Amino acid sequence: MARSTRIRRKDLKRPDEFLTLTSQALDWARTNQRTLVVAGIAAVLIVVGVSGFIALRRARQRDANADLARALSSYSESKPSDAAKQLSEVSQRWSSTAAGEFAGLLAADAEVRAANPKAAIAGFESILASPDLPPYLRQQAMLGYGSALEQEGQAKEALSKYTEAAEMDGPYKSQAMLAAARVHEQLGQRAEAVALYQKVQQDFPDVAKREGVELKLASGNFP
Repeated sequence: MARSTRIRRKDLKRPDEFLTLTSQALDWARTNQRTLVVAGIAAVLIVVGVSGFIALRRARQRDANADLARALSSYSESKPSDAAKQLSEVSQRWSSTAAGEFAGLLAADAEVRAANPKAAIAGFESILASPDLPPYLRQQAMLGYGSALEQEGQAKEALSKYTEAAEMDGPYKSQAMLAAARVHEQLGQRAEAVALYQKVQQDFPDVAKREGVELKLASGNFP
């Protein structure tokens, strides 16, 4: 049989711990009412401030994206030089947004298409200076930088950029490898070119087939 616990009279008179703590809390609140009010107002202001900042940031992103979309709509229709100007303006207006960074990259790319390598190089250097640039955009910018340098007649410098882009993991890896192989050919570096073409054939068979890499290797048509 379980032993019953005997409750003594003095235990019944002892104050309840929860009620005691509650009473102490209420007393402290009455004493420090001003402190509680100020703290409450501060908390509300913080919430309002954070909410306002988030709303403003979202509004800026929407406006930047809309501005970029308008520039992109004429990207394929305009002359490359006109597209570069429009995209550069978007990039400057929204320099602190992802849309602004992307517009800057496309502006530099349009300068390459317009055969303005000096302007393209300056654009790519500006884009690559951003520490927050996503890896895939960095790879794309490095590839474009190589194209601009190649246009400028700086083959060795272009090869350096193509090689750097080819060493990155991203959607432009195969393009960078092919570009590096082509410049190796131009520089008379046959072994390096063959090695890169073979690697493209191994790692990117669909790209190799589309670009005629297999036929090139089979024919040995190198400088």
